[in-house]
Amino acid sequence: MCAEARIIKQRFLRWQCRSRQNAMRLQGGQPNQSMAPAVSIGDLEHSQFSLVTVLCRSQDASVLPEMIHMARRTHDPAERRRLAVQFMSASYFQRVGDFTGDLVACIPPASACHSSLAASAQCRLEFRDRMHIYELPVELAQLPTGDREREECWWHNFLFNARLDPSAAIFAFRPDWTRSKFRLAVD
Repeated sequence: MCAEARIIKQRFLRWQCRSRQNAMRLQGGQPNQSMAPAVSIGDLEHSQFSLVTVLCRSQDASVLPEMIHMARRTHDPAERRRLAVQFMSASYFQRVGDFTGDLVACIPPASACHSSLAASAQCRLEFRDRMHIYELPVELAQLPTGDREREECWWHNFLFNARLDPSAAIFAFRPDWTRSKFRLAVD
């Protein structure tokens, strides 16, 4: 990876970690705009939607056992959410190096979004919040049951949504950092 691509990736991860930690600390874990990129597939005018993403942690920094424990510790969705917000407000987003730069998202299996993603190998994610705009061309992959990233995404989402469909499809978005772009928004 060239130096410019490394810089964009590091800036993106720092921005995402800071934004996500603020969402946990100041918004009770409610997703904010920086977590929900616009997704464009093929013809930009006809297939654009947004979805909430989760940052992938490296295998060495995985917290899957902790997430499963929080989820199974109580049947009360409010308590589960409180535990997740407390956990993720602390040190979860403190070390940018714990994250790979890949993203994942839960998609309802019968949705138009699922159909569009399942039929594509690539798409473009545009993250936009306040003055930051990141455009990431990504490779798409639907993750199989048992995949670590899939499990982390599902349990992460379940902590915040007790009605999450166990059959939800989990898609991985793997950025091509050499073609990714950052710019400041001009109002």
